[in-house]
Amino acid sequence: IPICLMSGNHDSPPLLKKIADDRNIFYTNFMNFDSWGIFMFNTKKDDSPNGLLHDDELQLFDKVLSDKKFENIIIFLHHHPVLIGSASMDSMIIENAALLINRIKNTDKVKAVSWGHIHNEFYLNMGSVELFSTPSTCYQAKEKSTNFIIDPSAMPGYRRIILNNNGTINTDVIRV
Repeated sequence: IPICLMSGNHDSPPLLKKIADDRNIFYTNFMNFDSWGIFMFNTKKDDSPNGLLHDDELQLFDKVLSDKKFENIIIFLHHHPVLIGSASMDSMIIENAALLINRIKNTDKVKAVSWGHIHNEFYLNMGSVELFSTPSTCYQAKEKSTNFIIDPSAMPGYRRIILNNNGTINTDVIRV
């Protein structure tokens, strides 16, 4: 299974590119497996904790959407593209998320959107598209909080995602 590196708001894209190698660690926007296209946006905004979609990646995403080879697409982001109901985290949403949401609403290829950054679990259906976060593998934030507060009762975790050949996904959160 390939390992894909993505930039978060604390990461250095040039360093991630340097770490990536051609054996099994990749720093790329797009990979495909069977009928699935996997698109990974770099939502890092320099000198800011907020997220931002970049024009060159949106143009590449448009090309992937128009390619008939990819029937099913899952999108991975660091920052969240929708409001999650937590003032502390919603202030760091992808600033131009509407550019992505509009694209998702205008295609039936996108099956799911996943992100991190918010340090807890979140799930939403937008029509037939599943949108969800993965919890942090370290500490969790208190959900729906005005200020960022660590929730000592919430366990670290990760999200397992299975891409099925029929275009459906199975996903669950595993707490560690």
